[in-house]
Amino acid sequence: MADTVRVKVKEGRAVYRGPGPHPFRAGDVLELPAEHAATLTASGHVEPETPAAALGE
Repeated sequence: MADTVRVKVKEGRAVYRGPGPHPFRAGDVLELPAEHAATLTASGHVEPETPAAALGE
């Protein structure tokens, strides 16, 4: 099974995934295959998700 990564859609961006017509919008968290997440991160559409526990919340 491929590794997956959780990423967050960046402000001002929308990510379309799957057959649905509605995008994931800024702030939405997605779990994507690592390769797909790396491509979207490199193009500036998403950023790694920072778990709330890491922020001390």
